Amino acid sequence: MTFIDTLPAEHVVSSIDAMRESDHGRFYIDHVAQGDARFALFMLLVDRKMRAVLGVTHRDIADACWRDFYQDGMEPTEAIIEALQGDDLYAGLIPVLQQMP
Repeated sequence: MTFIDTLPAEHVVSSIDAMRESDHGRFYIDHVAQGDARFALFMLLVDRKMRAVLGVTHRDIADACWRDFYQDGMEPTEAIIEALQGDDLYAGLIPVLQQMP
């Protein structure tokens, strides 16, 4: 079960519909997630959190296994922390993320 599966179905459907209606959302679906709208939604949530806290996106973290994190059922913050642990530049910001809601 993925994190997206734990969200209310109506919220997931409306969020994906909104993504399909925007250029930014379609970019996530088509290019970030290769057509997988649910994974695209997860990555959009990851990037929103990363941008708010770190000022960067998932593309700035080298060698992170985002699809594996998604398929393992990680929440976005949990996936970000896992990715940062392997990144020398951003690893020091993990405590900041752990304090965020």
